[in-house]
Amino acid sequence: MVLLAPLLLTLAALWAACAVAARTGGHEGPRGVAERGVLFFALLVAPPWALGWLGAFTPVALALGSAATSALTALAATGGQPARLRAAARDAGALLAAPFRGPVELARRGAWLGAAAWALTLLVAGWVALLTWLAPSTSWDGMWYHDTMVGFAVQHRGFAWVDLPQDGMQVVNGYPRLVESLAAFFVVLGDDRWIELPALLFWPLLGAALADLAGNFTDWREGRVLFAVLMLTMPGVALELRSTYVDIPIAFLLVVALASLTRPRLGLRDLWIAALATGLLAGAKSTAAVIVPLLFALALVRLRPLTREEGRRVLGPLLAGGVLVAAFAAPLYLRNALRTGNPFWPLTLESSLLGLEFEGPIEVVVAWPPVDVWLREMYGAPMQGMYHPDVRPHGYGHALPFLLPPLLLFALPAGLRALARGSRRARAGLALAAATAGLVLATREVMWWGRFGAVPVAAVLALLVGWMAAPRHRPWARRLLALAVAVHAATLVWAEPGWGYGVEEARRLATMSPAMRSAYRVGELFPEPATLARLEREVGRGDVVAFAGNVGFLSLAWNHRMDNRVERVRGSGAELLEELEAMDARWLVTSTRDWRGRGVERDPRWERVGLMAVGMVGYARRSEGEARGRVEAGAGAGAEARAEPEAGAGAQARAGAGAGAGAEAEAEAEAGTGAGAGAGAGAGAGAEAEAGTGAQASAQAEAEAEAEAGAGAPAEAEAGAQAEAEAEAEAGAGAPAEAGGRRAGDAEGDRP
Repeated sequence: MVLLAPLLLTLAALWAACAVAARTGGHEGPRGVAERGVLFFALLVAPPWALGWLGAFTPVALALGSAATSALTALAATGGQPARLRAAARDAGALLAAPFRGPVELARRGAWLGAAAWALTLLVAGWVALLTWLAPSTSWDGMWYHDTMVGFAVQHRGFAWVDLPQDGMQVVNGYPRLVESLAAFFVVLGDDRWIELPALLFWPLLGAALADLAGNFTDWREGRVLFAVLMLTMPGVALELRSTYVDIPIAFLLVVALASLTRPRLGLRDLWIAALATGLLAGAKSTAAVIVPLLFALALVRLRPLTREEGRRVLGPLLAGGVLVAAFAAPLYLRNALRTGNPFWPLTLESSLLGLEFEGPIEVVVAWPPVDVWLREMYGAPMQGMYHPDVRPHGYGHALPFLLPPLLLFALPAGLRALARGSRRARAGLALAAATAGLVLATREVMWWGRFGAVPVAAVLALLVGWMAAPRHRPWARRLLALAVAVHAATLVWAEPGWGYGVEEARRLATMSPAMRSAYRVGELFPEPATLARLEREVGRGDVVAFAGNVGFLSLAWNHRMDNRVERVRGSGAELLEELEAMDARWLVTSTRDWRGRGVERDPRWERVGLMAVGMVGYARRSEGEARGRVEAGAGAGAEARAEPEAGAGAQARAGAGAGAGAEAEAEAEAGTGAGAGAGAGAGAGAEAEAGTGAQASAQAEAEAEAEAGAGAPAEAEAGAQAEAEAEAEAGAGAPAEAGGRRAGDAEGDRP
């Protein structure tokens, strides 16, 4: 069931997408693959998206809803005719086989460099697919909020508003979640081994969309393949594959929209595909708030020739695009506005132009680094240890920054000449260049960051491929593009931490149970993996894991099936313990800076297990027998401590009595001298008795001091918790607690 249900429903959505494409006159080649990909995306994500907002995000509802959507769509597209249904199934099979046939066909035509580049993507996809199934999600923003969105969607059976600290954790409530709803769909029907599937699923479709985009400006097949592979293997793109980051599906939607709207000869079908892609994009990313208007503006500019041919028919896709944007974006932004007064919650946004001001706990502070730092991170030597999913230094790789500037200088005169001749491709290229400039302007603060600038760079490179396709340029161009692909391949092989797990780790994971795989997290963020393993053993379906304050990577509080509950506690001291008792919490998770956890640790019913991640500590409830034993042991230790001074006093008294008896015996033998000796012995016994009494008083004072310290600790913990709560309320950065050094000063993650 864990394997079959998500797989079968995914294939059903692909079959329905192929049926719709055949009914509407779908194209062949990369263009046809991209079109089917958008239809597939919509059919796969629409049921979980709708059920999530309706609060019906259950396994049965999701399975039935997805199956019914695909089946009804396929029947409507084919008219229920068996021959057409079988044709759609064959088309889906051909689509699945295309990645494997492609390099063989290129090799037969003598395009060996293109074939080798294509084969590289198969190796990457195969390795990442294995790691996606075996290894747990360990990406920074994933554990911070992408995975947390998934966990709460599963827990609350929908997209309910969650009780979270008023800081960076509020992105879980306020950010778009279209791709996360797809990940949650896979998890509900399986477990967390499917949580990273969306990125891998849409990576090859992104390749087809890139080849389609370049196809607007050239028919050179090998060049288009090399270009697509070059962008797919760019570190800022490829390293996101084993993560829950959403940039790959979003890049796919954006590239499809751009490719559809920049056809040399724009058609009505292109408008419909662009409308669908734009609508999906609106619900997937917060930056869509500025990207979607740009796409509509591009469509309006490109409509003029089509309007003369199609007349009012062009209004259909425009209106449909508006409806889709509202359907996928309005629920979230409307809820944000109703609950907080800020539709873009939790971001703080100001616009003097529009006279708008929205306040939230996060201020957008992402900006370009200093010039010297930017130059070093763009053109300097590799920086091992920095090649993680949201790689920033060298996110564009070690080839593109050197190739693009000179190629642009050489290609610009030819482009201007083509534009002067008024060719259709030149006008389409101008439209793409203008749209790219708009994208760069709208997202200029993050263009230095590879994963955010990948699509604008791809658009520029697509135009350059059109220039390089000239017969006199092809010999050197294919070698140059192949060399750049080789550089990217070398980077992916040797970069650290890369995809996080190597061959040996994969072998070890293959021998583990799913629960232990989920706990097997490697890297500097996880100094005590045994803590996560114990949580997997102890926390089952319906069990409560409580959290206090901003713990950073809250997604670690779920087990691998994500079927336990994660609930917030607000109190401190005795009140916190009462909250934990009331909700029957099995575990408590706090920040290492939170005094409330230390207060819980002193309670005999709880024990500190260890670090779940850097800055994040877990506490487990002891069994009743263990807790009773701890109480009895504590009571026994106290009684023993009290008995020690009493025993000391008694021994000293007996010693004094013995000394007195000896003095009397001596007095009988020596009358005069014995009297003085007896007096001296009596004085000695009195001194020893005083010493014994003093020791007892000292022990009692020490015990009282310990009791006072124990009583004072909860008060100190309560004061610390109150200060921490105040700090949480005032926090603006919203970074996960205790960054662990890797991303110091980076509070925003996937915020832009």
